[in-house]
Amino acid sequence: MMQEKLYRRMEEQVLIFDGAMGTMLLARGLKMGQCLEGFNLECPDIIFQIHREYIEAGADIIQTNTFGANRIRLKDFQMESKLMDINQKAVDIAYKAAKDACFVAGNIGPVGKRWNDVGEEEIYQAFYQQAKILIDEGVELINIETMTDLREALLAVKAVKDIKDIPTICSMSFGKGLKTFDGSTPEKVVQCLMEKGADIIGSNCGSDISDMLMVMEKMIQTSSGYWIVQPNAGMPKKIENQMVYSLTPEEMGCYGRRFAELGINIIGGCCGTTPAHIQVLHEVITSMK
Repeated sequence: MMQEKLYRRMEEQVLIFDGAMGTMLLARGLKMGQCLEGFNLECPDIIFQIHREYIEAGADIIQTNTFGANRIRLKDFQMESKLMDINQKAVDIAYKAAKDACFVAGNIGPVGKRWNDVGEEEIYQAFYQQAKILIDEGVELINIETMTDLREALLAVKAVKDIKDIPTICSMSFGKGLKTFDGSTPEKVVQCLMEKGADIIGSNCGSDISDMLMVMEKMIQTSSGYWIVQPNAGMPKKIENQMVYSLTPEEMGCYGRRFAELGINIIGGCCGTTPAHIQVLHEVITSMK
């Protein structure tokens, strides 16, 4: 079973997650403000190629291009009617790219609206609907990420687990002060997510990579478990209408070593990271065996 294989691999070695999809699409012509997930239908070959580049760089896990493919976010692009097609196509592309060479995770991001503007039931239903499509299409691992509100993260985990008890990753974004936007500490995040049934917990995006190291230290001190980290390639700066990230692949590799020594089970990249960053992470982790 995939679940047994995943946990066995995590016990044996640090696994490498892929890096940013949006960064790669922007380099291929996606314009800021376009629907990233719509590329699954419009340019599937490009999504396939990006997946392949991450796999060839050494990724053990790639994720579907479905971060914002829930009905609430898609509605902003008048694409909610294509929700099923977008998610189904994303799974198809990812598995064709993987060719049994790596794990595939179904990616779920936040709904992109303030809690008070949408409501708990609508948020839950949006997560449930998306997760159901991903799981029905054969996804056996879910990655819930970039959550800034613990309540929303817990709803996402619940939605997945209400459908099927499959391995579920949930990572939060922390800001300065090592707290999420809603004020949750790393310790509280771990406690609440574990109680809800999250199997792998961690941090992605958000704060500076050095702050993320401190976040993960606090998480690991809270409980035993499986851990994931996906930092940005530094903090972005807007230069000539483009977001530029300063962290080099080599610098990412240095932090990758520190995360691995800390006891992180899965290390990948978020905004600004590329196959070059993932390749160096892979080389560093391989050298530590």
